[in-house]
Amino acid sequence: MNMRSPLLSTVEGDTRVAEHLTQRGIALAKDGFHQEAVAEFDAAIRWRPHHWLAWYHRGEALAALNKYAEALASFEQALEREPDSYQTGHFGPSC
Repeated sequence: MNMRSPLLSTVEGDTRVAEHLTQRGIALAKDGFHQEAVAEFDAAIRWRPHHWLAWYHRGEALAALNKYAEALASFEQALEREPDSYQTGHFGPSC
């Protein structure tokens, strides 16, 4: 008998979908497809609005597109959601 609640299953499913979309976005950005990467990060954020890593990588992709105001807003969202992460502390493309 499955003792897991439907709500918990939904949350776990949303998390898995968001993680998958974020990883796709990261791969697209690494290949230079920044606009497509932003779309993947946006989709991940729709599934899981508090997913700081999607916000962070969205900021990187937007910065690569010279959309600095939007990038800064994404970095601020990431920082708000995960203030203790080393990644959110440097605001900019990863090395």
